[in-house]
Amino acid sequence: MSKMCLVGAGLLALASSAWAGATAPRFTAQRIEAIGGAESLGLAINNHGVVVGQFVRANGTVGAYRWTDGGGMVELAGLSATSETLAMNLNDAGQVVGYGYRTDGQTEALLWQPNGQVVNVGQIWDPTGGTEVFDINESGQMVGSRRLGPAQRQGLVYSLGGEIVDVGTIEGNNQSKNTAINEAGDVVGFSYRLFSPDRAALTRREGDSYGETIDLGPLGRTFSRAFDINDLGQVVGLANDGASAPRAALFDTERPGDWVNLGILEGSQYEESDALSINNNGWIVGRSFGFSEPANAATLYLDGRALELALLVDNLAEVGFVELLEATSINDLNQIVGTGLMKDGTLSGFVLTVVPAPGGAAVLALAGVLTARRRR
Repeated sequence: MSKMCLVGAGLLALASSAWAGATAPRFTAQRIEAIGGAESLGLAINNHGVVVGQFVRANGTVGAYRWTDGGGMVELAGLSATSETLAMNLNDAGQVVGYGYRTDGQTEALLWQPNGQVVNVGQIWDPTGGTEVFDINESGQMVGSRRLGPAQRQGLVYSLGGEIVDVGTIEGNNQSKNTAINEAGDVVGFSYRLFSPDRAALTRREGDSYGETIDLGPLGRTFSRAFDINDLGQVVGLANDGASAPRAALFDTERPGDWVNLGILEGSQYEESDALSINNNGWIVGRSFGFSEPANAATLYLDGRALELALLVDNLAEVGFVELLEATSINDLNQIVGTGLMKDGTLSGFVLTVVPAPGGAAVLALAGVLTARRRR
């Protein structure tokens, strides 16, 4: 296991110190009930507890949604040319990003404003289609990609009314996909070229422009991808060492090439893992997966341990879940969103909320401090 940078290590230790040497945190689960009782996927949650994702309509097509505890699920209407839509992420201001599928099969990047207006970002990026948006920060900066040709992508950063910015690729590569952006405007994702493995990439914002794209992946012909970055610059994703299956990774941004293997759940059926989201407290969520049933398990990476989230939920059966398959997002209140398997065999999004416990208040207090710091 490589040594992470001291800043990252210090924060991760502070964030998890309330649980160190104690039992793991406990959660209560809430099901994200879909319109008409259909299936749903929970994909992202902001610091107000608002969730976005995708659900199945009565006619079998899929649509984007916005969900709140008090108001339930509301469909985010697409454009006439994008009947099937997906909401990937949102910021605390309520702006939601994602994409839709056009009748010609191409994707179209979309932005839903808090007032319900939908903006066709794809027509700005490339009218021919093949555009996607994956994340948006509080300043309204969006990241995603557009199609350059068959199986070719170009990662982009964009704010409404501004320039379309190509932050570039790792030296030697010619394609990229940007997956996340933090409040400083730093961008992560992965870079690649034909017949070569994907490489986790970080591009820091320097004033009004972007610096050189950094290769975060392990040295050698190894595979890695970065999926999220928090406001302290910690980056998570997956990586391998060239000899084993990919594992959930915390990348060392000060020593590119070094990374922390976050591990995998115990069990012969689990062969790989990934880290999909990290909050400003250093809590990390993702999944462990393999090829035997159950093939997926939502995973919390905390205090040097890979923890199965389903085993930490007090009311799992009461709510109707039999398994939690993946955890896709975690906010600064340590609320976790993802997708689980119901007793009737259908899929449903979920929200997990921490049950206050001795020592747990310190973590929740830290969340408030970091959130306040980020918004100054």
